[in-house]
Amino acid sequence: MATQNIPVDILSVKQAVSWLQPHITTWTGYAFALAQKAGLSPEAAARIFMQPVLDEKQTAFQADEAQLEQQAKQNATMMALLHGADNVHLERDGDTWLLKAALGDFKQKLEVWDVSLEFFAGWLGEQARLIGEPKGITYSSWLEGDTLYMQLRLKSHTSHCFQAV
Repeated sequence: MATQNIPVDILSVKQAVSWLQPHITTWTGYAFALAQKAGLSPEAAARIFMQPVLDEKQTAFQADEAQLEQQAKQNATMMALLHGADNVHLERDGDTWLLKAALGDFKQKLEVWDVSLEFFAGWLGEQARLIGEPKGITYSSWLEGDTLYMQLRLKSHTSHCFQAV
């Protein structure tokens, strides 16, 4: 019997994102539900999630405007992958970046796991803080209804930041 190689079709980016979104949402809801059942706060759950990254040798430095822009765009890309590009907007006002993500559909999917948007926002805010702090980037995040806001600024420019909720 002869072995035959069968080519595997590669999905387009759009197809891959459509396929991945429900899977990521399912794993996110499951992880948050387990964290809540274990009695963890969103912040404690984020610290556990980030522990493997934080264990790596991190060098603290002060990011510049270009690095801040790159970080803001990376955050927007990740949110767009999870929530859909039409639901995510990124704005710049001087040295401040503001990411807005409409979470209505995500809220309904989290509710299946008995997880609130507030848990998600608290987890995301702590995760962002842990990522940004060594880079000299201050994150603030908050919810207004079903919209998540995340503000990024250089640490040296944080005198008028919103506080995370």
